[in-house]
Amino acid sequence: FHAEDLAAIRAAAPDLAVLPKVTSPAELDTVAGIGAMPWLAMIETPDAVFDARAIAAHPRCAGLIAGLNDLAHTMRLPTAPSDAPHRQALMLAMQMIVLAARATGKQCFDGVYNAIDDAAGFAHEATQAHLLGFDGKTLIHPTQIDPCNAAFAPSAEELARASALVAAAGPGATRFAGEMVEDMHVAAAQRLLDQQQRRDARRAGGAAS
Repeated sequence: FHAEDLAAIRAAAPDLAVLPKVTSPAELDTVAGIGAMPWLAMIETPDAVFDARAIAAHPRCAGLIAGLNDLAHTMRLPTAPSDAPHRQALMLAMQMIVLAARATGKQCFDGVYNAIDDAAGFAHEATQAHLLGFDGKTLIHPTQIDPCNAAFAPSAEELARASALVAAAGPGATRFAGEMVEDMHVAAAQRLLDQQQRRDARRAGGAAS
């Protein structure tokens, strides 16, 4: 139904669309004429993982999604026991997806969590994705929205520290709260504050509407 899907996307003109099973940058050329919206490319095969940087660099690609269900299938991974280290066999691929996104200045999103009723498991996986550097996580049920936001949003303490760090920053290395901080730490703190400002603006816009 690829042609029918593209026709529906062209008619709907969404803000963003997802292209599954992208294995090379050339596949993004096939949607180049479908509106002006950016695309998220799903990385779901070993070939795609190895070509993730080139895929992310495509001008129509806004970011990458780790399609871990299909990736685990194509890697022929056995079903892990419940006490196995969480997603250990997929860790290298996940990090390569994050690295590809960061190398090209694009966004990256973790794969879905299949167990809809397992709130604790979802929270663990979302926190893990945040620590790995993903910008967010793809969701398959409305109940996952709030815990996902909680996992990726900074705490009040993190925001307060970031604000204080930016205010105290000077040229070059600076002593702050008993630690040595450099320009990159200041940039990271400012990025955290800017992201929170955008979140607050979206919330205010949603409330107003």
